[in-house]
Amino acid sequence: MTTYPLLDVLKPVGEGIWVVDSRSLHAAGVLPLPVRITVMQLEDGSIILHSPTRHDRALQRQIEQYGPIHNLAAPNSEHWSFIKKWKDQLPEALDWAAPGLRKRRQVSRANISWHDELGASSQALWAPEIEQIEVAGLADSVRSAFFTREAVALADHRACSKRLKL
Repeated sequence: MTTYPLLDVLKPVGEGIWVVDSRSLHAAGVLPLPVRITVMQLEDGSIILHSPTRHDRALQRQIEQYGPIHNLAAPNSEHWSFIKKWKDQLPEALDWAAPGLRKRRQVSRANISWHDELGASSQALWAPEIEQIEVAGLADSVRSAFFTREAVALADHRACSKRLKL
């Protein structure tokens, strides 16, 4: 998977759903890892950022044209590192960690004041508009995948394809 131009720009994929590709990260300084955020708008106009990419003020302003950003979701052990920068810019937003994520040494050292884990309390905020499922990952990790009921847009296509055997 690669990142696709335009970078750091909202690209609509459905009603109230956008993706934003950002510059790739490089594992071990060599292996390019694509970075993509899914932006979802709830009926009340508020926004959920699923797997935030690096913070960019212009991107934040672009997203906020559609509504206030109320929720930041770190859906798994790989996609949490940009939460702190977004939270610094959006102190009122609720930041959600995948189950077990806060216990990881690297995450706890980052001093992120997580609101809670993704689960029943987060699902209560956005159901029935967005369904949230948990998919077991490697090494006892859990991925939280979101989908909208009308558009059936998957916010974490890899996790859902495993779960749904696509």
